[in-house]
Amino acid sequence: MTEPWFLTIFVFNYIRVTPHKEVALIRAGNGVAALGLLSAVVRFSIALVAEIGAQFIAEFMFPKLYTAIEENNWAAAIMKAGTAIAVGMVNAACMTP
Repeated sequence: MTEPWFLTIFVFNYIRVTPHKEVALIRAGNGVAALGLLSAVVRFSIALVAEIGAQFIAEFMFPKLYTAIEENNWAAAIMKAGTAIAVGMVNAACMTP
């Protein structure tokens, strides 16, 4: 179960790149900072769930997808990469105002 680590790494990096001190502001009771951080966590979680779901769908559609990748099958790798890129683009479009 690696998903909590992805979220932890995301939050750690997110609070480091924002220009203000998210954690200090939240501890001081700043609701706007809390909402900003929480919305970033929710966006990341939705994207992560969508990416994982897309890989399950790809495996359902092509039952030997991962075996084919292990066997150096380029068509399988292209299918897996295309699925990930397509879902990533949809996620990005959904998050863009």
